[in-house]
Amino acid sequence: MPDTKKVNYLAEAWLVLTLAVSFGAALAGVHLALNDGIQTNKRNETYDQIPRLIPGANKDRVEAGAFSVDVGGAVVERTFYRALAPDGKTTMGYMLRSSGMGYVDKIEVLIGVDVKVKNITGLYVLAQIETPGLGSRIRTKDFVSQFIAKSTTRAIFAMKTAQPPESNDIQAITSATISSQSVCSIVNRSVREFREYLDASIQRELALEHIPEMFPGVSREQIIDIPSGKQVVYKVLDADGRVIAWVGDGKRMGRWDRVELLVAVDADAQTITKVHVVDQRERYWKKVVKAGYLDSFVGKHAGKIVMVKPKIEPAEQQVQAVTKATITSMAICRIVNEVVRRLKRSVADVQGGAAVKER
Repeated sequence: MPDTKKVNYLAEAWLVLTLAVSFGAALAGVHLALNDGIQTNKRNETYDQIPRLIPGANKDRVEAGAFSVDVGGAVVERTFYRALAPDGKTTMGYMLRSSGMGYVDKIEVLIGVDVKVKNITGLYVLAQIETPGLGSRIRTKDFVSQFIAKSTTRAIFAMKTAQPPESNDIQAITSATISSQSVCSIVNRSVREFREYLDASIQRELALEHIPEMFPGVSREQIIDIPSGKQVVYKVLDADGRVIAWVGDGKRMGRWDRVELLVAVDADAQTITKVHVVDQRERYWKKVVKAGYLDSFVGKHAGKIVMVKPKIEPAEQQVQAVTKATITSMAICRIVNEVVRRLKRSVADVQGGAAVKER
């Protein structure tokens, strides 16, 4: 006689598989059927928030726009909305639509900023599925209202205690620090990217402002910017017109937010001479400074630098990660590597072109 129990198990297994496929197909069908409606509702909700996030704005006087940013080598499109005055020309402010990972899943937010993109005028959480009763409270008025009037030129962090009015930080939701900080990080990144989009020259101005700090006595007239693909490298001259350094800028996400650096190599692009901070918003930056991490790059050969684990003696071309700031350390290391490679290529191109011209 056949094994009845075995036959029953096989029948039950096929039943489970059949039901799983059926329910999966049904859910997919429901999602496809409702997706257009969901997106329409989300679009309507987005426009409804414009008067709330931009004082005096009208949702019927809005221009939608988009711009692209490079995120780790991938091109990502960002959406924004420009609120117009009754004359239909004057800008009253902007609303940015952005998203990022929270504690559970993606968080989508709408951010209102003033016409000069210097202060936040409102915040609205468009979508989230954070922990009910904890992270989900990022949608409450008490939480989002803390962002109003905060500066976009300084980082916003979620702190465990109440912050004084003059602080640019906000108080995190109790037992939901990650969700709170995720919102801060989304806001920080979004307003910074938008500022750069509106004024592409900001990067050049920052470099020209900071390079004299790297080389005391050097004036702006002694800094020559040279296009290098989509970026710029800077040739730094001494008083007699001789090249003393080549400088490039680079940026990358750290643990909490973006780190932006200027990296200098010598006249022959053979040795790293300086690593300078233009902007950073890392929570544990003091550890990096105390460890002298940036100084550890100076004197290294302008080749690939290998990251080593904490508490391991660095080799000649290695730097040691800062304990309890490993992600930040790795981000800095990668920035330096990328900028040095770009500088070496650019210097080779410039010197090659000069040699051809001389002949």
